[in-house]
Amino acid sequence: MLRQSPRTFVERLDFRTSAGARVSVVVTDLGILEPRGDERELTLTHVHPGSDAEQARAATGWALRVAEDLRETRPPSARELGALRSLKTKGQS
Repeated sequence: MLRQSPRTFVERLDFRTSAGARVSVVVTDLGILEPRGDERELTLTHVHPGSDAEQARAATGWALRVAEDLRETRPPSARELGALRSLKTKGQS
């Protein structure tokens, strides 16, 4: 998950280290962005509980598009939380 800020979601890249892949979804601490339209521009499609579209726009270095059918993400289930919490962090034994 990426922390969404104008520093990480910049308007223009100075350089790119790889050709990149076709992105299907970007999950941030504020919501979910998905490529939309012919140009596949990242569009805010979901916000996480406690976040809103204006927060996401303020944390983006370009004029972020917001889906007309913007939805709120559902909280993880107890099973999903358990699976996430069982993952070990890099460097953790």
